[in-house]
Amino acid sequence: MKDGTTEKLKFKKLKLRLGLAEWQLVGLLETLWKFTRQNCPQGDIGRFSDEDIAVSIEYSDDATELIAALTDCGWLERDDEFRLVVHDWSEHAPTFIKGCLRRHKREFADEIIRSRQNRAAESNHEDATPANGQQEDTGDVGQPTEHAEQVVDDAQQPAVVVEQVTGDAEQPTEGVQQPADQLEQPPTKPNLTKPNLSMSAGEAAEGGRSFEDFWEQYPQRTTEGGRKVRGHKGSAERRWAKLTDREKQLAFRGCKIYAESKQMPMDAVRWLHGKHWTTWLQSEEAASKVPPDEVQLPRAADLKRDLPRIKPKLAGLR
Repeated sequence: MKDGTTEKLKFKKLKLRLGLAEWQLVGLLETLWKFTRQNCPQGDIGRFSDEDIAVSIEYSDDATELIAALTDCGWLERDDEFRLVVHDWSEHAPTFIKGCLRRHKREFADEIIRSRQNRAAESNHEDATPANGQQEDTGDVGQPTEHAEQVVDDAQQPAVVVEQVTGDAEQPTEGVQQPADQLEQPPTKPNLTKPNLSMSAGEAAEGGRSFEDFWEQYPQRTTEGGRKVRGHKGSAERRWAKLTDREKQLAFRGCKIYAESKQMPMDAVRWLHGKHWTTWLQSEEAASKVPPDEVQLPRAADLKRDLPRIKPKLAGLR
């Protein structure tokens, strides 16, 4: 279990829900994850019944209440296809599990769910988008309506007859003929795309940064075997995808300063997860506030003036 897990709110909620001590709940979760590694490495623990899961982790109370508590507190997720899935198992699974699934070209269950949700969201967005040229009818009942009829005559050019109907059967209708090329065209809708106000003008002109740009910029560290590594690229890319556009810009700038510092770099996943770019951006900002030419050194006259006062103290140190 990672450091700080016992301090999370969902850990405390589950502890209160099940009425267990901290050490008991730690053992329960570790046993649950061990069962997942050995029996359902993709994280689709829902292939087993609630009772089977409870028996496997040696939980003696109500199995249904156990699964409900794990689901409500965010340790498990319900799904129509897999029934139950371990929350964010693709991120927290051991490295050997990730490598095994990658070799066999299999995906984690939570990644499949996210892909399905993204496709559904894109499909709903396309269905909600109106077709080109389609306009909403805003006419009210009782208002005059316009009917365009195209009259084709062998001896004359086609014309459009616009009849204004007032809805009163006793009032006569008036026909006004206008050439088709003189009809008013519908106004063009203005572009209402909102600008990204979270970026400065320079950053907007520079454009968004991709993960590959960040990965090439991030410093490497040398292992004991002499290999140059930055960390697990797949995990870092998933962590990068969760950042906003503004955070990606700041992360790239902070990464550049971090690389120039020549310090021993940490794992890229930890660096992104902890948002360590803020520290390096703050250090750069603080350094820029005091230009080197403004640093004042003590003058010779000041040293000569203070020498009588300092000399007795120096003599006492001998």
